[in-house]
Amino acid sequence: MAAKEIIPGCAVCPKPHFYDTEGPFLLPCLHSVCENCLKYENDKTLFCSSCQETFPKASFPIDAVTRKKTLLFTLAHNSNELLCTNKDDGNQAMSWCQECEAFLCEHCHVAHGDMKATRKHKVILVQDLTNCPQTLKCMSYCGQHAQHPVTLYDSTCNVPLCAMCVLAEHTSCKTEDLDTAWETRQSFLEDKEVALRAKLGRLQECRTLQEDIGQRLKPQQEAVEEVIRCTFQKLHLMLDQREIELKTEIEESTKFLTERSDHQLVTLQSEVDKLTVNLEFIQMSTLLLNPVEHFAMKDVMDKRITVASESEIPRISTQEYAIALSTDGLHGFQQQISSLGALMASRIRSDVVVTDSRGTSHIVQIPSLRLDKTSLNTDQVRIRDDEFLTHGKQLQRGRSPGSFRKYSGTVSSHPLTLQHLQYWEVKVFLELLQNPGMLLLFETGVCVHATIDDGVTVCSNVHSFVMFAALCDVHGGICVQSRKHGRNTRCLQHVVQNTVGASSELCYGFLFNPMEGSVRIVDVRSECVEIEHMEDMETNVEYWPVFGVFNGHLAKVHMSVVSGRSVKFGEVKKRWIQDIFG
Repeated sequence: MAAKEIIPGCAVCPKPHFYDTEGPFLLPCLHSVCENCLKYENDKTLFCSSCQETFPKASFPIDAVTRKKTLLFTLAHNSNELLCTNKDDGNQAMSWCQECEAFLCEHCHVAHGDMKATRKHKVILVQDLTNCPQTLKCMSYCGQHAQHPVTLYDSTCNVPLCAMCVLAEHTSCKTEDLDTAWETRQSFLEDKEVALRAKLGRLQECRTLQEDIGQRLKPQQEAVEEVIRCTFQKLHLMLDQREIELKTEIEESTKFLTERSDHQLVTLQSEVDKLTVNLEFIQMSTLLLNPVEHFAMKDVMDKRITVASESEIPRISTQEYAIALSTDGLHGFQQQISSLGALMASRIRSDVVVTDSRGTSHIVQIPSLRLDKTSLNTDQVRIRDDEFLTHGKQLQRGRSPGSFRKYSGTVSSHPLTLQHLQYWEVKVFLELLQNPGMLLLFETGVCVHATIDDGVTVCSNVHSFVMFAALCDVHGGICVQSRKHGRNTRCLQHVVQNTVGASSELCYGFLFNPMEGSVRIVDVRSECVEIEHMEDMETNVEYWPVFGVFNGHLAKVHMSVVSGRSVKFGEVKKRWIQDIFG
């Protein structure tokens, strides 16, 4: 099993190649594909899992390099699998004839040495081939004229030929000796090899630097985690202390108010007792006394009754005894806690300060936004190694739990904040493959996250503010158009003619103002000319930048986000923002 794993494999399946099968075939990316994948009728394209590229099926040449590498691997690890190719009798191969380019079993090996025509051929035992792989370089014979070796090269048709081919079909072509052509080709390849090795050296230096960065990330993480631990430990101590203080205060307040209430209750009970005595005395005097006896006590009784009836009843206010915790500043404190320790590694930004005509300064944040691979709809689009969003499936093991199921795109790595002006840019390469009709080619803008996956696009979403590219009825070509709240489409700019092969590189800047509830769009390539100002956004809702590409059979689209320190914020852009504020 271990031996088979090192045999070169198909870049599409991927299954190991076997020397006794036809192929493998060479893809344009210089990886190989097996015969089964190439002839599988249900697929019209081939997806190379090694370089993440897709190719339409075509007539690919035999990959002789991989074929001979497969042979060398088989010789080194599974030589018993090699069979005689001289008579195809199924016997195990014993030797290899360089002139015949064939494996020989024991019987054919003996017969090969006895025959006069092959007696002087160079024959090598199978177990010795791995020590002299150059023996596998055999003289090639013409496919049409089997007895004639290929000794010439036709530079007009770009094919090696034998002398009979030149006389029969290539008399008017420019031909030269095959060895001379091979020397020229080798010189060309050597020059390219030098250039590629130099580039490889630079790439390896970059990789080493990147590896060093990666190795430093873990200690950085541990250091930041220690800061977080200490910071929140202090916060916990402060909160615990404040909790104790508040509990003590409320206990003292409750004790004071309880004593006050008890004292008031005694006073009230005393008044009740006095009135009760007065009422009983009046009732008994009426029941037991005659008029002479009653009038004898009249003055005393009237004085007491008058005092009792005219005395004020104490007012009881529940508010005086209310115990409540003031939450003044709690909302601000919660916001401070939620933004405490913003992780600069994930949201690195560059702040730009612009001053308007009144001398007022405005801070524009340029957050570090990236295409979010966890939200990516991997069934419809993919993110290339250079961080460009394009058509095609993303090769990965399973779908991420939070990825979109319907939306043909993704969002930024984090939402926009609700406190500051924010600016970012989107680059788009667009090439038309056929008439798109009324179908969308790409879109970008902002939308509420909860509603993004309601459909393939978001431009019809009531919570979206986007621009998109589609065929325009007015200009007859591909135009960038805007739409907010899912309605009221407006043409912004004609970008590409409706002609197959027409292409354009676009770049747009987005200025998001959460306080005003608006997003402005500027054409970066046209001296920052503002082409749209969409308002009526909700000011207390989180918005996410969205990026979608659609209908890959109609157009080739590559989209990337430019943000953070990658944004070039020159005087032209500053002047545009200054003009906005007057």
